[in-house]
Amino acid sequence: MRFIAVTRKGTVDKRAQEAAEILFEVSYAASMSSAEEIQPEGYYEYEIMPLEALFGSRDVLFDPRSRDTWEWTMMVRQPEFVN
Repeated sequence: MRFIAVTRKGTVDKRAQEAAEILFEVSYAASMSSAEEIQPEGYYEYEIMPLEALFGSRDVLFDPRSRDTWEWTMMVRQPEFVN
C-alpha cells in the first residue's frame, strides 16, 4: 500500500493539525489530477482515504503518559498510481 506521511517527535500539538492539513492538501491535489490535461498512468477516480496515525518511541519503552518521548506518524493512503 502507498501512503503519504508526516513523522514528528514529541507531543501531538498544533503540529498534528499542520501535518493533517498538509496530508489532505496533497491527497486532494492527487485526486483532482483528473481535471488536468495530463493524467498519471493508471489514474482512476477514488475517494480520499481517512487520516491514520501510528505512535511509538525508539529510545525508551513507550509510555502514553510521557508525550515528550513519543514519535508519531500521520498518514493517508494513496492509490497505486500516486508515486
